[in-house]
Amino acid sequence: MDKRLRTLIDSGHLPHAIVIDGSTYEERLSLAHTLSSAVICESTNEKPCGSCVACKKVKALSHPDVITVLPEDGKKTLSVKIIRGVREDAFLMPNEADRKVYIIAKGETMQDEAQNALLKILEEPPKNVMFIILCPSHSVLLGTVLSRVAVFSLNDDADTSAETYNDALTF
Repeated sequence: MDKRLRTLIDSGHLPHAIVIDGSTYEERLSLAHTLSSAVICESTNEKPCGSCVACKKVKALSHPDVITVLPEDGKKTLSVKIIRGVREDAFLMPNEADRKVYIIAKGETMQDEAQNALLKILEEPPKNVMFIILCPSHSVLLGTVLSRVAVFSLNDDADTSAETYNDALTF
């Protein structure tokens, strides 16, 4: 699986929407940040390079075009209001990079109504936007959402473990 992601990154053909499931939240989030770096990396060589300004900002969690989407403070679910906000923001141009990356960090907390709101932009996304949805299992997502994303599982198999991903992609 890590080879598949590396091939997609190297070819510049990462899908516009990815679900990362399995393993721990921290490992899913780490991979999401690595993919975000790869998408907005300024290097002309292997991406992510880890040394350009964009990669350093992603690592410092300060890049304005990498947006982490979480439930509102004190709430346990990602509401339709938050997803509608993401949908509106996605049509605005990126601040510094060529693309924006939205990391929906707790995808399992999206209500059905929120998933349906997200579906609208997954069906016809702006060309400069990528979505990364993190959840323990992709089975918590609606079938209509799953039909518009690529799923990458971080399970216990040696070929698809988080360590394999991180060895292949981190900087």
